[in-house]
Amino acid sequence: IGPNGGTCSISSPAIELCAFQGGRGLQGVVTTPYGPGGAGGANSFGCAGGGGSQASAGQAASTNSGGGGGGGGHNSSGNYNAGHGGGAGGYLRALINGPAATYSYAVGAGGVGRAASGTSMAGGDGAAGIIIVTEYYQ
Repeated sequence: IGPNGGTCSISSPAIELCAFQGGRGLQGVVTTPYGPGGAGGANSFGCAGGGGSQASAGQAASTNSGGGGGGGGHNSSGNYNAGHGGGAGGYLRALINGPAATYSYAVGAGGVGRAASGTSMAGGDGAAGIIIVTEYYQ
């Protein structure tokens, strides 16, 4: 099984409306002679990287989506594991009533795909997260 997806949280006085853990990366295939890598984990925006086919690298996730990168395939006639896909970032929706003039925020960086090694091809990079602010006036 691939790695867990990320979680998220927000502090008071913000009101958390919903929060979802990012999807797990999928396991690479154990096969002979060649095996595809697992797809990256998806989140609420989708956009995960696809696993590499036999003897090819995994795909990177879509930019600023928080999706996980795809695992690399393997290129050997032996019985080897292809790479697992990376986990996706979490999703959080919150209501901030009485907003301040400025805010501090942090968005996680995308993980770097595993480098090619031996018979395993490189994994795709995960994507950095994104913050979307919507303002309502009455």
